[in-house]
Amino acid sequence: PKQSLDFVPVDNWWGSPKPVLKKIHVDIIADLSSAIAKYDQNGFDNVGFGDMNGNIPPEDVLRIKAGPKSSELKFIQKTRTTWVGFNYEKGPFAGTAGKDLRKAFSLAIDRTKLVDVACSHGVTCSAATGGLISKGLRGYLGDNADPLAKFDAATAKQLLQSADPNKTKIKGLVYQYNPGAFNKAIAENLQSQWQDNLGVKVDLAATERQTFFQRRTKKEYTIFRHSWQADYDHPQDWFDNLFITDAGNGGTGYSNPQLDALVKGADAKKTEDALADYKKASQLMIDDAAYAPLVYGVGVFLTKPYVKGPQPNAFNDPYWNELSILQH
Repeated sequence: PKQSLDFVPVDNWWGSPKPVLKKIHVDIIADLSSAIAKYDQNGFDNVGFGDMNGNIPPEDVLRIKAGPKSSELKFIQKTRTTWVGFNYEKGPFAGTAGKDLRKAFSLAIDRTKLVDVACSHGVTCSAATGGLISKGLRGYLGDNADPLAKFDAATAKQLLQSADPNKTKIKGLVYQYNPGAFNKAIAENLQSQWQDNLGVKVDLAATERQTFFQRRTKKEYTIFRHSWQADYDHPQDWFDNLFITDAGNGGTGYSNPQLDALVKGADAKKTEDALADYKKASQLMIDDAAYAPLVYGVGVFLTKPYVKGPQPNAFNDPYWNELSILQH
């Protein structure tokens, strides 16, 4: 239980083409480094289907990319954005009073460096410069359209000095995240940049995934990792789940009545008529410095050359009935 799954074809299935494979075995492995080691020993035919969030450790990606099996690495632009969330209800980043601090922490991040260090030199992710809605989706603001993604250490220091001259408000800050090689690399680089570019010491704490999500939803964290992978290509999926007042997956307590009104109206319109309003809502979040954008995900997976069939797209794995194993 919770360690592996086995799938077999359904007899007399109505679809086409009929499945070729008689069985597909899936191991559920949290540590992808161990999965890759087994893949290298021909213990797996594929690593990454079902969880293509760019979580293959950067060092493994670089090693494989530079080696003879580089063609077995596959990359797909994903629909996931990762950002820094701030507690909008309590603590140093709360409300209007915390805006300058939120903006300072965002402008202190050099995303080019972040992507280089944490994402295999930009292989497994790209800098999130066009708003929180991922690149390629409806509602994306455009490359370099989000001023919160700009690196400006001088302005960041000025904002910090104005908002917290003695650094008493931000003393003892802990950046919270859920475990994983990718999340850890991001967290450690943020810690380094905030120290170097702001002169602020931020501790790190990794919490088991389920507990992390529960505590984040209860708004128990001050500053933390946040992300979203789109369920479908519509801005409503982002705003109603994350950004409107009392959004179920928000975790921040962010609330802006103007945004709520825009989103409510946009949700009732046809998609093409609603996009302008959703983009206005995104601009309100930028004006509020409600988040610190980090990266857009690139899905990475490994597949043996003898695995034949369609490859995953941004939203889905391939249909397994179309997969087959060539003679090898």
